[in-house]
This record gives sequence, C-alpha cells and structure tokens, in this order.
Amino acid sequence: MPGEINTAQLEAGILSADAAGRALFATGVIDAATFLDAVAAGAVTNTALASGAGVGALLTAGLGGSDSILESETATHTLVAAHGSKDRACLVVVVVDEVFATGDTSQTVIEIGETDNVNKCMANTVLVDAALASVWVFAFTNTATKAIIATSVAAAGTGTGGCSITVLAIPTT
Repeated sequence: MPGEINTAQLEAGILSADAAGRALFATGVIDAATFLDAVAAGAVTNTALASGAGVGALLTAGLGGSDSILESETATHTLVAAHGSKDRACLVVVVVDEVFATGDTSQTVIEIGETDNVNKCMANTVLVDAALASVWVFAFTNTATKAIIATSVAAAGTGTGGCSITVLAIPTT
C-alpha cells in the first residue's frame, strides 16, 4: 500500500524497549515461542521469578501465584484462586528443580490447567525426562469461576521429578 512501511524497511534497533517502543508492537507479537527463542535454557530461575520486583508486585496484588511440586506429592495445588466473573490471560512459567527420571518404577507426573480441565495449559507428557533447570513457558485463557491448578502424581520407587510453577493471571474483561 502507498505510504505503508513494512518490517524489512526498518533498521535494526529502531524500536526502543521503553513504553513508547513497546506500544508499536502488534498484540500477541511476543508469544511463548518468541520468549523461549530469546531466553537461554536455565536463564530464568525460580529465584529470579520469586524475587523480581515486577512479578512480586503482581503476585502480591493477587494477579498470580506460585508453588513447588515435590517428587513425593500426589495432590492438586491451587496456584491461583478462581475469579468470580472474569476470564484471565495467563502466562505460566515452569522451572525444573529436580530432574525427571523414571528410576526403577515411575517419575513424577504433572499437568497444569483449571478446575474441570486439568491439562488445559500443560499436558502430563511435557515434563517426561525433563532436565534440571529446564524452563517452559505457556500461555492460556483461564475461564472465569475456575481456579488455576497443578495436579501431580508422585514418583514411585527410585523415580524423581520436581518443579516450581509461577502463574501471572490478568483479568481480560
């Protein structure tokens, strides 16, 4: 189209990281795949997520939650309580704290989702044989009135596996 500028015409570094530069990005341009491409495996640690001022402020304001799952736990963990009336855009970061290995019986099995749809965010096969310090980032829409949960089945025998999960859940309506 006449008068239109396309991406190929922009010089590298033309966009700034400040609010004005970020405002020029189209909605959804930074998705989970883009984030993973930009961040080295193991670069985002649970410690960094827990102590980050921005993330910490969001969690303190009730816009997210976090929990760790140990190899010995068979449980349902409520990561973020249900919102009474609003769907939420969610970003979920999973950091492997203990290698997932079958050993002589079975490794820990974990899935992430919401009440009545336990694997809406992460299927129970994602962490199979996951290496220590591996990082996964997921995005999904949490349905209003549904808690965001992680379910786990404990490792058996000499099996292992554990992770930390941090969720940011921002109301969309």
